[in-house]
Order: sequence, then structure tokens, then C-alpha cells
Amino acid sequence: MSERIAKKQGSVLKTLSCILLSACIGGAAGYGSSYLAKNLWTVQSSLEKPALTELGNYYSLYSTYQLLNNEKANQDPTGDIFNRFKQLAGSYEHAKVFWENTDYYKQKLTDDSQHDSQLLDQLSREIKLLDTNAATTQLSLELDNPKRARELLTEYIDYTGLANRKNIYGELIVKWKTLFDQVNSAANLNVADTERQKWKSMLSMMQSVKPLDDQLVSYHFIQKPGQAEISSPNRICWAGIGSTIGAFFGLFIGLFIRRK
Repeated sequence: MSERIAKKQGSVLKTLSCILLSACIGGAAGYGSSYLAKNLWTVQSSLEKPALTELGNYYSLYSTYQLLNNEKANQDPTGDIFNRFKQLAGSYEHAKVFWENTDYYKQKLTDDSQHDSQLLDQLSREIKLLDTNAATTQLSLELDNPKRARELLTEYIDYTGLANRKNIYGELIVKWKTLFDQVNSAANLNVADTERQKWKSMLSMMQSVKPLDDQLVSYHFIQKPGQAEISSPNRICWAGIGSTIGAFFGLFIGLFIRRK
């Protein structure tokens, strides 16, 4: 009886040893195999809304427009400007146009239109916007080249900021022109002197303002794009998968030996 128990215990120990050995071999193989996979690098940047001083003379002109148009003044337009920047930065179509004009994409083009289209789609999705409803936002980019990842994320932020400024300036220019035409027409109407003087004063104020100075910044850096960090392959994960496969393989061998 004791001999049978001893043999059974020995068989169990052999099975466990086989599982452990196979798990170690599988883990080592998985870890080593990760070095054969293509490395990907991720770079991140943190941003928040700009300060009023970073809007150039936009805030002054917009406030003047609101005053002359009898609108409720927006004391701090920076939040709206930053939200519009985030919306643009997270737009797939916006990212797609950006990549189409980069040397990075153009250098990878082939004669295969399907390949080129898939590459453009992949690159457009590699720019990720996180915490879009928070006071701060993170933009990240994952590429196979750490230096280019940092450079291209910086370019994308600049590109998006310029596009957002163009949109915001364009809207104010249209509003300003419409109001100017209305005030100018009213100032030349045959009305009472008091009324005419009011319109002429408004017209004089509008004529005295300086043009937009192209200094508006849509964001403020908390952290500029810095050193890229390797994000794939996850070598620990590869080792874990290898160990799991090895353990199952060892269990199979151990059970096979016990049956024999």
C-alpha cells in the first residue's frame, strides 16, 4: 500500500516538475520572441486651456464686438477656444488631412492604392486624444520611430492650433464686417442728430481698432511632447503568454507519462 502511495506521489512530482520546466522554457521563449517583433514607441503631451494673455488681441476685439452688438459679454472665452481645439484634434478627418501632407506618409507610399489607403487610415488612428471632457487633455502618438513620433506630434499640435485659430478668426471677421456694415448704414441715415451721433461714435470706435494680430494660441502646454517610450511589444506579457502555453504543454506531457 505504502509503495503504491509512494509511486503515486512520485508521479505527481514528475508531472509538476514537467509543468514547471515547460512553463520556464515557454516564458523564456516568449520573452526572447518579443525581440523579433517590431518595436513601437509612444510620445505624449498634456495640454490645458490658454490664459487670456495668450489670445493676442482677439479677446479685446471680441469683447468690443459684444459691447457694440449689445451681447452678453463672455468674460473668459478660453474654455470655448480650448474645447474647439480638442474637437478638431480628435477628428479623424482632420488627422487624415494632416498625415496626407507629411513626408513620413509620402515616403511610405507604394503603387498599391489599397496599401496606401490602409496606411493612411492606421496613421490617422494612431493619434489619440484622452480626457476630452476634463480640464486637461493628453494627446499621444504611437509610431515605429521615437524621434519622428515626437516631431510629428509636435507638428500635429501646431497644425491643429493654426487651423483652430483660422476658424475662430474667420467667424469674428464675418461678424465684425456684418456689424460694421449695419453701423455704417445707420450712421448715414437721415435721423435725429442724437441718434446719428450715437451711430457715428460706434463707427469711429470700430474704425479705430487694430486688425487681428495672429497671436491667438488655442492651448497651454502642461507638458510638451517629450521622450518617446517603448509601448510594444510588452515583453512581460509575451513571457506570460509563453509561460502559460508552456505550462499547458507540460501538463499534457506529464499526464501522458503517468498513463504510460
